[in-house]
Amino acid sequence: MDRSKGKSSRMLEFETTVDVAPGNWLRDAMPFRGGDFRPGEREFEIKFDEKRRIEHELKGEKFTIEASTSAVPCIVRLHEGYFEKTNSDDALATGLYRFVTHLIDCIEHIYLAIGKVQFKLDGRVIFYKKADKDDWRILDYQKRIINLEEIFQEYSLLGDTGHYDVVCMEAGREDAFEASWQFVIDAVDAFDSGHYRGSVVYACSAVETEVGQIVRKWFEANTLTSPEDLLDTAMRDLSNPMRFEIFFKLEKDSSLAVLSDDQRISLLNQLKWLNAVRNKVIHSGHIVNALEAQRAIRAAGILLRLRWVDYRRNFFKEKGLGDVFDDFPKLISRLKI
Repeated sequence: MDRSKGKSSRMLEFETTVDVAPGNWLRDAMPFRGGDFRPGEREFEIKFDEKRRIEHELKGEKFTIEASTSAVPCIVRLHEGYFEKTNSDDALATGLYRFVTHLIDCIEHIYLAIGKVQFKLDGRVIFYKKADKDDWRILDYQKRIINLEEIFQEYSLLGDTGHYDVVCMEAGREDAFEASWQFVIDAVDAFDSGHYRGSVVYACSAVETEVGQIVRKWFEANTLTSPEDLLDTAMRDLSNPMRFEIFFKLEKDSSLAVLSDDQRISLLNQLKWLNAVRNKVIHSGHIVNALEAQRAIRAAGILLRLRWVDYRRNFFKEKGLGDVFDDFPKLISRLKI
């Protein structure tokens, strides 16, 4: 009995591009240029081609995918068993994303080619058809992108005379950039690279760093001798949710003053959720999806923005420059915290 026909009818075909770093990693990872693999019943085929040009005419309009200095055409055939469901374009794009990023993880693990190749659901064209059909079409999927302006726009609203002064002040300090800010940037970079678990871990680290310094100062102020070893033990043994509770109480009338009681509780619960997901990632290997990663970065970003604006507001008031963030409460109200 010929079983190949039955198998091919259950294969789904995709044509798109992957992002590559200069140097080209494809020349260094020759075994991954193409191949037909059948682990169990879930066969797949993947090919990368630096010279190939893919073109389809759909409804009278031509669509093209071709190689460039930063992108390489990628042809993928996947058994439908790789997909939880295939009844929507978003589910198909998500299944393709999971497979390709898993392959990238394997390449990085074996070749230590970290950051050499990426695949994102950022709106790029993905052609799709069933293997036993001839009708190609373009997947209409939800983009996995972050609206950073919504979260961070106030970071640059320092007035006409404020930018120069603040830039020079920051540049003159070796410790100008707080670790919490660096962690948020790492979280965004991880998201752009498709490493959503990294986004959650970095986002939670940003919150821990920002909250920890305030809570530790509170311990120092409310103990008689403030011995370093006992403070270290107290901070280590204190759970993150309790740290967050203490922080929100301490900052209620300062950096969190622009929030209503309901907004404060909502943001507090978002940070507790972030900590819970981070724990699942670290201790249980939880696979994070794009929406979870976006939510994690957004929660951490909002907290850091509140702290940043409060710090800058006080800085400018002390310099007699007035309040350059007069509209900040209105902007916060539109964020739907």
